Amino acid sequence: MGDDRTDLPEGTDTILAGASNTDDTTNVDTTETGLVTETRTPATRSNPDLRKRIREGGERLSTEATDRARGLVSQGLERSAEALANVSKLVGDTADGLDERLGQEYGDYARRAATAIEDTANKIASKNPMN
Repeated sequence: MGDDRTDLPEGTDTILAGASNTDDTTNVDTTETGLVTETRTPATRSNPDLRKRIREGGERLSTEATDRARGLVSQGLERSAEALANVSKLVGDTADGLDERLGQEYGDYARRAATAIEDTANKIASKNPMN
């Protein structure tokens, strides 16, 4: 099954093709056996251009995420305000029927509730997601 080599680490029975990597981009030196013998400074420390590109990319992604989140919040505020305005209209429209069936006291209660719901809808609509 495995190689009968004695130069392999304990518990290792074979070296897979391509398992040893001598490519400098990995910043790892290997011996003839493919074992790691030395590690060096990561590429980002020795390459200021790469650090700059990574930082700029991170800033760009952060800006895009912020803009997207603000757009979603704005959309949510708008939809919430519309839904509450519809509920307010529905409650207000039932006030006359409540006057007839249950008395004016209940109709007035429905009108006050409709006004309060409409005020809340207006407050939500006036919110600015940029703050």
